[in-house]
Parts: sequence; C-alpha cells; structure tokens
Amino acid sequence: MKPRLLIIYVLLVLAPLALLIWIGARVIRDDRARVQEQYRELITRRLQELRATIARATEDRTRDLLRLTDVAQPDPGLLRDLARTQPHVRQFFVIQPDGKVAHPPPADASAAERDFLQRAGALWRDRQAFLKSGEGDPPSGWYTWYWGDGLRAAFWQRHPAGHVVGAELDRARLLADVIALLPDTLPDGRLALTDATGAVLHQAGDTSADLPAITVPLSPPLTSWRLEFHPRTPVAEPTGALVWVTVLAAFVALVVLAAYFYREHTRELREAAQRVSFVNQVSHELKTPLTNIRMYA
Repeated sequence: MKPRLLIIYVLLVLAPLALLIWIGARVIRDDRARVQEQYRELITRRLQELRATIARATEDRTRDLLRLTDVAQPDPGLLRDLARTQPHVRQFFVIQPDGKVAHPPPADASAAERDFLQRAGALWRDRQAFLKSGEGDPPSGWYTWYWGDGLRAAFWQRHPAGHVVGAELDRARLLADVIALLPDTLPDGRLALTDATGAVLHQAGDTSADLPAITVPLSPPLTSWRLEFHPRTPVAEPTGALVWVTVLAAFVALVVLAAYFYREHTRELREAAQRVSFVNQVSHELKTPLTNIRMYA
C-alpha cells in the first residue's frame, strides 16, 4: 500500500478515536461534578432540616420569654424568684427609660448578679438601642455577645411605659437544648456544632472524619453557631466504565471498518491488475498470427 494511502487510513481511525476519547473524558468529568453536587445538596438539605428544627425550638423559647418578660412594674424580688424557677434563664435585667440599670441593682446585687453585671458589659454599652421606640424599631428581640467561653444570648422586651425587661439565657442549658435536637449518629461522617471561632461545641458520628465540611449556619439568635458535616471518605465518583467501554467499542468498529475498506480497496487493485494482465496476454497471443498474416499478405 502506498504511504499516502496508509496515512489516510490511519487518520480515518485516529481522528474519530481522539474525538471519542475527548467526549468520554468530558462526560466523566461532568458526571463527577454532578454526583458531588447531588451529594452536597443532599447533606445540605439534611442540615437545613436540623436548622429548621432548632429554629422552631427557639421560637417556642421566644414565646416563653415574651410571657416571662411581660412585667409592667418590675419587682427585684419577683425577678429573682423567676430566675430561680426558670431553668433556661440565668438572670433577669431591667433598664429604665433613662438608660439606668434598675435590676440587678448595682448597690444591692448578689454575687451571681454582680457576675452578670460584669459579664453583660456589651449589653450595657448597647442598651440605648433597646430603648428606641420610633417607627421601625422592634418592641422585642434577641441580643448576643461573646464573653469568656463563648456565645451569650439575652431576650429583651420594651414596654409601653418605656422600660425594658430582659432575660439572659443559661448558656449551658441553651447548648444542651440544641444538642438534644441533633442526631446521635450519622452515617458516613461526622456532624459537628461549632462556634464562630471554629471551636467544636458538640460532635457525633465518626470523629476521625475530617474531610472538608459542608456547613450551614443556625438561625437567629444562634447565627454564630454552625452545623458542619465532615464525610468519612471522599464522595464516590463514577468510574466512567460504560463510557470507556463505548469508546473501546467505537474504536473496534473503526478498525473493522478501516480493515474492510482496505480489503475492498486491495481486492479492486488485484482485479484491475488481473484485467491488465489478461489484456496483455491476449494482445501477445494475437500479435504472432497477425504478424504471419501480414507477412503472407
């Protein structure tokens, strides 16, 4: 076979094969991205469901605190009794319309109340925001700050008389209530509750799992806390076996097709050569009698 013709046959096989390999690699890459995205969406939906469960519990707690802080004329003795009987409340506080702290009374505070006055320094600095009663200013809400070992949260309610009654949540009880809503085990990974600094407040599942996390922040007032899921192993990716089998089948088909065309081409060449040989032989056989006839003529 001529080199030029051989090159053409090779190109007829290799060019489509290269195109098929490129398409196969592209399909496998897209499948891997699709599988990873579906996995992340599945875990994210699960974390969002847990966040919604915690948010509903927070809404229930907000309704309870609205009732507890609905005190038209705050009495220190009453507030201290409420603090002792409410396990999720650590301290109550009252801010007068002029911004002064009426409870806990700075001059007559217990040791726990003095600790609260020191612990809630950020709250006292921002207390004027609670007293605003203009249009668009909410009559109640949450206030969070950091102190010592982590997040602190307080609920406040402004009354028509102008004073504000609030309650600081017990951080340990708050954390325990959130943990109680989380599953004890999770398949194929580790579920962690972390704070804004990345410190782990709680974790469940395989503690050795430490792959990049899928993260969902909690709803207010716990927005600085996050739910994180760390898979135990990387997401199972498609191997692309079917794609490569298809590429191999296409390659075999191309080789068979090229062999068929090569065979047909060589067969036609042999037939053409046979026809030329036959004509040459006939011409040779006719040449001798014609020569004799010309001689006798």
